[in-house]
Amino acid sequence: KVLKDTASQRQCRICMADLRKLSHVEYGFETQRFSYGEEKNLVIHLAGVYQIENAAVAVEAVEALRSLGYVISKEALYEGMARTVWRGRFTCIGKSPLFFIDGAHNEDAAQKLAGSLKYYFPGKKLFYIMGVFKDKEYEKVIGITAPYAGHVTAVETPGNSRALPREELKKAWEKWNVPVDTADTIYDGVKKNLELADEDDVIIAFGSLSFLGEVEKALNAIRR
Repeated sequence: KVLKDTASQRQCRICMADLRKLSHVEYGFETQRFSYGEEKNLVIHLAGVYQIENAAVAVEAVEALRSLGYVISKEALYEGMARTVWRGRFTCIGKSPLFFIDGAHNEDAAQKLAGSLKYYFPGKKLFYIMGVFKDKEYEKVIGITAPYAGHVTAVETPGNSRALPREELKKAWEKWNVPVDTADTIYDGVKKNLELADEDDVIIAFGSLSFLGEVEKALNAIRR
């Protein structure tokens, strides 16, 4: 409503993605395909079931720009979709076991993460590595993701005064009757979960975006 009212006040046209124009949708955590209106068989490499809807908004934006006289070729649209990378948004950084990083630190992002976990990995054992800032909605994030958790390791971003202490995060998880422990460092947390998880299990590090780079660095060091 705010966007529509502001557009009306500024006398500018507002464009909305129409998800009814989506068709031939194929979900996957490595490659996803879809058609949107006249644009057929688009491919993205962003994981997460919600990313196809995001991509539909991007296609709508391209069509709006074209209507204003911008020249954007079909090839540019398809290449842009295929080459788009968004680190930290349900990003797969390892296999055997699958290892994902995701910046889910609020209620909405947790809902998106939970939806993807439920869709992609039914019946799989999921190992969580979670670290979060103390001013975030971590209780809500825990409540939303807890139903899919097989094991949780609480960590904290080193040298950051906003980080929730790992012991406090552990206590918050204990209310949900999920096996939970802590790790002194990000490296230790990654190493511990690689040792606990079987090849067919899935590890997801999520919460604060601030520690996901350290997770990836640790995984690369361990598997070097």
